[in-house]
Amino acid sequence: MNLVGQNYWPNVVHYRWPLTDIMENCDVFIGAGGTMTREAAVLGIPTISTYQDSLLGVDQFFVSKGYMIHRKQLDADFVINFMEQQERKIPDTDLLGKGKQAYELITKVILKESTKRGNG
Repeated sequence: MNLVGQNYWPNVVHYRWPLTDIMENCDVFIGAGGTMTREAAVLGIPTISTYQDSLLGVDQFFVSKGYMIHRKQLDADFVINFMEQQERKIPDTDLLGKGKQAYELITKVILKESTKRGNG
């Protein structure tokens, strides 16, 4: 993506927007290091984490594998340069599969506990 000499205005969302729409339509994702930042990285979206503390293990893994970069301070020149150098990647189906397994396990445990307590 070459942005030099173009009038490029980012779309900054100021209202609720479904996650699927965000992930399908963004060229770069800049997040504060939470779940959405990791989801964007796994989905192959060029991702910058601006997390202000020491990175958690999962984030260190994503950075080491090239899924995202970590930079506490950003400026427009850095972001434009990053966008010009990056392309969307194919989502990592292995990691997505592991995420699905974790979701199913957590759901199973929550439902089991809820049933035990008479809430289900």
